[in-house]
Amino acid sequence: MPKDDLMHVGIIDPNVKRKQILENAILIIQLLKGFEKIKDIRKEKDKVKSEFKSKLKEINKLAKEFNFLIPKVKLPEIDVKKELHEKVAETKEKLPLKRIKTEKHARSANLDKLDKDIDFLRKKLESL
Repeated sequence: MPKDDLMHVGIIDPNVKRKQILENAILIIQLLKGFEKIKDIRKEKDKVKSEFKSKLKEINKLAKEFNFLIPKVKLPEIDVKKELHEKVAETKEKLPLKRIKTEKHARSANLDKLDKDIDFLRKKLESL
């Protein structure tokens, strides 16, 4: 390559520009970390959904078996529905909602790598 084709451009305040680039790199890596966390949460959500569906199918199957096995008896007409609804309402008020506990998974390798990258860039930024 002939020397005439080379072109150099002077950068005003190169240290300031370098700091800005490193700060932006840190922000980008933090965004990637957040995205990785969202992906992990989505995986956990899908896992819980599939477990829920399988349990629901099992419950429906058992309910059908139960309905098949119980004898068909005609009950005298009473306000059973009204009493039943009242009892169900009472039990709903008494029973607290249970939260499903999710397992804490080990942080993914990507998150660990991103943390290391952020630390490295921050050290570099401090050295400027």
